[in-house]
Amino acid sequence: MSTPSHLCSVCSAIIKQTPTHEEWQRGSDHHRTYEDFHAALDEGCFIYTVTWRHVKAQSRSTTLDDPRTFMPTKYELYFNKRIAKRRGSQYNDLISLKIEYWDTPRTGLNCNFGLIPTSDKQFRGNHVNPNISSHTSSTSTLDLAYQWFISCRGLHKQCTRLVTPTKYLPTRLIDIGTTADTHWKLHLTSDSPPTSRNYMTLSYRWSYTSCIKLLSSTYSSFLVGQPIVELPQSFQDSILVARRFGIRYLWIDCLCIQQDSATDWENESAKMKDVYANSACNIAAAASDSPYGGLFRTRDVSALQPGIIQSSSFNTDPENSGQESVETFHATDMMFWERNVTTTPLHQRGWVFQERLLAPRALHFTNDQVFWECFGGQKCEMYPLGIPLADPLRNFSLLFKDQVEPSTVTSTPSTSALTPQPNPIMSFETSQLWNDLVEAYTLCSLTMPSDKLVAISGLAHLFHEYTHDTYLAGHWRSHLLSSLYWMVYDPAPTRFRDRNGKIIYRAPTWSWASNDIRIDYRYLKTSDVYLASIIDAQVQTATDDPFGQVSSGYVILEGIEIPGRVLRRSEWVNTFLSINNDDEAVERERGTALIRLNHRNISDQQPINEAQESCKSPSSNDSEKEVKVQENIDIDIELDCLENGWREDGDGEEEGSREVFCIPLKAHEMNPADWPEVKSFGMAGLVVRAVKSNHGKERFEGEGEERKEYEEFERIGLFHCYNSEHMEHVGVLVDEVEGVVTVKEGVRRRRFRII
Repeated sequence: MSTPSHLCSVCSAIIKQTPTHEEWQRGSDHHRTYEDFHAALDEGCFIYTVTWRHVKAQSRSTTLDDPRTFMPTKYELYFNKRIAKRRGSQYNDLISLKIEYWDTPRTGLNCNFGLIPTSDKQFRGNHVNPNISSHTSSTSTLDLAYQWFISCRGLHKQCTRLVTPTKYLPTRLIDIGTTADTHWKLHLTSDSPPTSRNYMTLSYRWSYTSCIKLLSSTYSSFLVGQPIVELPQSFQDSILVARRFGIRYLWIDCLCIQQDSATDWENESAKMKDVYANSACNIAAAASDSPYGGLFRTRDVSALQPGIIQSSSFNTDPENSGQESVETFHATDMMFWERNVTTTPLHQRGWVFQERLLAPRALHFTNDQVFWECFGGQKCEMYPLGIPLADPLRNFSLLFKDQVEPSTVTSTPSTSALTPQPNPIMSFETSQLWNDLVEAYTLCSLTMPSDKLVAISGLAHLFHEYTHDTYLAGHWRSHLLSSLYWMVYDPAPTRFRDRNGKIIYRAPTWSWASNDIRIDYRYLKTSDVYLASIIDAQVQTATDDPFGQVSSGYVILEGIEIPGRVLRRSEWVNTFLSINNDDEAVERERGTALIRLNHRNISDQQPINEAQESCKSPSSNDSEKEVKVQENIDIDIELDCLENGWREDGDGEEEGSREVFCIPLKAHEMNPADWPEVKSFGMAGLVVRAVKSNHGKERFEGEGEERKEYEEFERIGLFHCYNSEHMEHVGVLVDEVEGVVTVKEGVRRRRFRII
């Protein structure tokens, strides 16, 4: 049996307690002073050593380790049924120990441990410490990686699902020869077939400094051959790995795509799905921030030992229920993969995101150890049989279940309000999988902002291949209405601009790809009731690739019309919205604002008129006749971009630029588990404003007498309302007993063309 890890006196006392059965309780004090906390670190407490390592990696605060800003750490010890069910422990109750560290300002930083019994059949034998070498280039390390590779190829049928029936070959490959060869050369697969169709790919972080590239000036010399020792270190190391795996060919983007040819780049970037999906394995230089950083590292082997704790206070063995006995547990960091792989320099790069997911297998070389990833699971040197409680992002089983034949595909041009789309092409679960990928992708950065959609086009191609759904600038037509409800964590300070100050167009404002922001889709549920309809949606791409760069697009959304006006404000980061000239401004948090709605006489509302059918704005006089002003209602708005705000003095404003509209998208059930007898609902939707300039394009549609001017809008944020009375005053009725949401007859609706 492994020796228990050292714990400080405070942590030792915690594991003698009985876990609670409720999560999210207020944490109890752990180390109350800065001195106590660092004393635990100095004596080598396992729990606090791991926690501190991850807290430092999470936080960007310069005062994190400042005694003057230290706040008492807290802990929670509880049975985590939610994680146990999702991540596959054989026991109904998984014990979790959460350590919370708060810095200033109060942003939660924590480390959550899962306590897995050594008797757990799923992981039995997995935690026996392997013979780990002090260097990741060692024979033992590469032998273990090769064992993972051979095992996967022989046992995992799911890891061949993305391979094309006739195994695809890239346009160009790097021929690295045999072990004795000292040169590499460029191989054109169309000129002569390679000796083997097996090849590996390399993911690395590009460097701003000069690096060897395939150019028109180097093309001929690459075909002849170049010395391996002149390649960047990461390239040399990848050749060593490929040769150990018995594979003669590599695909490296800067050597296989002609970098000074826009045509070649466009053609090859559209093939990324097939390039990576048909590779034998992807090698990831995870720890390096440039091609010169290399794959291999020297490491402290003692830091790679699993945490072992013993306790008699909680017995999870069902055969010994009610009997007091000392049980041994593995204390496993439940974010082990994310904190060791996802947060590495390489995986902050947007292009690498799809490279990792599309390849059937990936080998990640990090600072501390080598990690393995395939559709069959995740492993590492510390856990060679599988990482406990891993929650892999690479899980396309839902997508595979959605596979349809082209002959069964029907067009779905619109989504009706209050009625689920019948037989959508893509299931709700698969659409949620896409949303999860988008959330993770928006955490990554890109050197070229215009690559936002191009760098994920391979994944989009994959989803289309299995579902045959229509792709629209990062969204899918059959779930377009629900996917318009994306939230931002922190609004972008400004939109991307070129050197002349002109905004760089990437996508329509209704698409998450229009700004470089981290987004959130967590509040989409099957119980949501939609209050708006998609009438039409079109996207024009800049090239022939339907999944690539976008040049224009629009969606026509029909919904309840709630007009408003933006008030002047004293601080640039705050925006205030008001209905009908209310001048009161309320201070809000960064990137948020306040919409002030009026109680409205619903019976005075008129149905959609002909002008609104063609997205034409009604006259202000008509609008005033249809609205009766009563008293104000406050609704929050969250801006997508701080640049969407307005200056206090109004300098540079176009006339009417402060006029906005709120469009309710959906009503969503709140806290059904806490109050099952009451079906309370909230409401959320888009905030848009008219686009006064159309960049020289005509704003007319139709011919002859039918030719009409249409008005265009841009999304600037989201609004939320959690008060059923306020919802009723804009025409959304909630029956909290029956859990039914309806729209009152006669509520004013309008069609908005959002670009």
